[in-house]
Amino acid sequence: MLNELNDREKDVVRRALIAALDGPFFPDWEFQTIFGVNRIEMRSVVEAWPDLSLQNRDHVAAVSNAFNNLTGYPIKASVKPLLLSQYGLDEASLEAIFARLRPLWKEPAPS
Repeated sequence: MLNELNDREKDVVRRALIAALDGPFFPDWEFQTIFGVNRIEMRSVVEAWPDLSLQNRDHVAAVSNAFNNLTGYPIKASVKPLLLSQYGLDEASLEAIFARLRPLWKEPAPS
């Protein structure tokens, strides 16, 4: 899944997963609904780093939804600065890497 990315971009993916899992951005009651995995499954993905696979549904859900929700979920303004200060993430980098990754996990059209 990550072969297309350089080392800096791979590090952004790792930090995005950790921010989504451990940060104050997403309420527990909604986590599984918006990520497609629960926090235990997300932690397993973080622990599997960097050996992630496009064939593993949890890996794809965790990465794609970390990027999708860190850039699109209505994160409270009071905690949004933590993305940069605590996790070293900015929305422009997240969006650029997400755009590069998104085509990799699209399911092929049925033939």
